[in-house]
Amino acid sequence: MSDDPTIRSRPDGPDARPPGARRDRTALGSALGLGVALLILIGFVALAERDVYSGPQARPSGQPPTSEGVAAASTEPASTEPSPTQPAPTQPAPTQPAPTQPAPTEPAPTEPAPTPSAGLPTDADATAFIAQYETVYGDDSRSLASDVDADGVNELVLARITDGVAMLDVARWSGEGYEVVYNDEGATADRLDSLIARDINGEPGMEIVVTQSLGETGTSLTVWGARGDRVRPQRARGGCWDGSKTYGITGAVISDQRITATCDGSPLPRADWPSDVYVWADGGWTYGRTQAGQP
Repeated sequence: MSDDPTIRSRPDGPDARPPGARRDRTALGSALGLGVALLILIGFVALAERDVYSGPQARPSGQPPTSEGVAAASTEPASTEPSPTQPAPTQPAPTQPAPTQPAPTEPAPTEPAPTPSAGLPTDADATAFIAQYETVYGDDSRSLASDVDADGVNELVLARITDGVAMLDVARWSGEGYEVVYNDEGATADRLDSLIARDINGEPGMEIVVTQSLGETGTSLTVWGARGDRVRPQRARGGCWDGSKTYGITGAVISDQRITATCDGSPLPRADWPSDVYVWADGGWTYGRTQAGQP
């Protein structure tokens, strides 16, 4: 207890008040605290709603929030710049194959109409050529038609005497007419005795033989051979007519792969002149032996 007289005596301690006054003050403080807490809570809610719904998509006041509104508010505003548009992929237009024009066709070559002289020779063709030949060389010429080269078409074989010499001509068909393709001379002669074309040596091809005479007793023969499109003289190998295509003086015979030809037996009489015999061997007329007397 203070001795200061100014100090008035009161109940001990600050809470020395009546119990009812303490309860009233405590209830009032609690109510005020609750009110302040409620106001703070309301303020937080209001701020949250303003943040959520502030913007162009904010819901009108009084409407409950929707999930659509919340989702819209949580996205950034769309850009005002136009988004670049990618050009749609273009598929190449199907190409139609260019129409093909048919290749121009060349007209088939036209063959000239066949004429009698454009194909195989006729008898008239041969007769006309021989007549022309005789007009030039005289009626004593000789002729024959024979396929000497085995090509399926007859050749014309012709012989004549010109300037005292026997001559041979072979004419071949050209498709338009006969043309002389081979010419050669035989022996000295003043007349023609025979003209033949046949196989004598037994090999493919024909032999062409001209027999000619000079005076009363001189008779000889000249031999050619046809092989394919070639005509060549067939010359003797050895004997008295070695290297000659003409055989015999006073006579000669040719047949069956054999030639018998008289030789010059001077000074013996002509009837005693010997003859040489030739046989076909190794591709030529080859001396075989000599025999006495006439062939």
